[in-house]
Order: sequence, then C-alpha cells, then structure tokens
Amino acid sequence: MKFPKKLAIVATVLVSVAIGTGCTQQKKPLPPTPQNVPPSSVTPAPRNVPPSALRPAPRFNTAYILPNETNRIASRLASKISHMKYVNSATVVVVGSTAYVGLDINANVEKTKTDALKRDVINVVKKSEKRITTVTVVTDPDSITRIKRIAQGIAAGKPISSFTSELAEIGRRIIPSVK
Repeated sequence: MKFPKKLAIVATVLVSVAIGTGCTQQKKPLPPTPQNVPPSSVTPAPRNVPPSALRPAPRFNTAYILPNETNRIASRLASKISHMKYVNSATVVVVGSTAYVGLDINANVEKTKTDALKRDVINVVKKSEKRITTVTVVTDPDSITRIKRIAQGIAAGKPISSFTSELAEIGRRIIPSVK
C-alpha cells in the first residue's frame, strides 16, 4: 500500500514543478544600446523642428474607393470596355471595391467567345483600377437593365444604399467572377 502513496507524492511534485516552470515568460534580448552602435549610423535629430514633424505621417487605406470617386471611375471603365471587340455598350457601377459590369454584346457572339470576353473585361477592370477586387460581369438583358437603372440613379444623386436590394439580386443570379 505504500507504493501508490509514494507515486501520488512524486506525481504531485512533478506537476507542481511543471506548472511553476512552464508559466514563466522567456526574456527577449534587449535591443543594442547606443554604446554598441557605430557612431556613423547614429543620426542626430534636427534642431528647431517641432516634434510633430518628426512623427511618421499617418497611413490611409487606399484600397477603398471613396463614394465621390465612384462615378468618375465607373465612367472611365465603361468607356474602356465599350471600345472592346464584340461590345456594343457597357454600363459600370462601382460599390466599394466591387464593380458590376453590364455588357451589351453583339448578337452573333458564341458562348465560348462570351466567356472569353467576360474574362477580358475582368482583366481590363482590374488593370485599370487596382482598388477593385471583385468584378461581376453580366450579359443577360434583365441584369443589364438593372445595372443601367442603378447607374442612372447614382448619377441623379441617389445614394448607393437605396440600390442594395437590386445589387443583391444581381449577385444572387450569378456567381461573381473574381480573378
């Protein structure tokens, strides 16, 4: 009977030691002190400069397209796309970092050419505007009409938020093409 009691004591001691040593933080090495840095790499701070000028400038997220830029970007993209082969006209709506493109293409274009044209449009949009991450390209007449209506509403001054249900419906109808 003495053996299990000794085993329990040894196990308790081992657990206590493991808890005691496992919960300590390792010390990180200290950065080099100015004494260890060669004098040629130390640059003195300029005099008579306010401390605010020495702070780094704040960084802004440039990946997001501001609402006042969307009309200009959409018009520029629609113009580029309209000049592509097989495209009669294009309508573009930009919301955040997503572009919705409605393509009115020639009636005699085959399905394989339509898919290739959609890929080309995605490439043109992403090369022209780096902040756009998702491109949805539609060629069916109903979706094109919806995108045109949205673009006209935005141009007339209506907020994009008033078209969220229409944009959601376009998104439900197709899977966004992301490349």
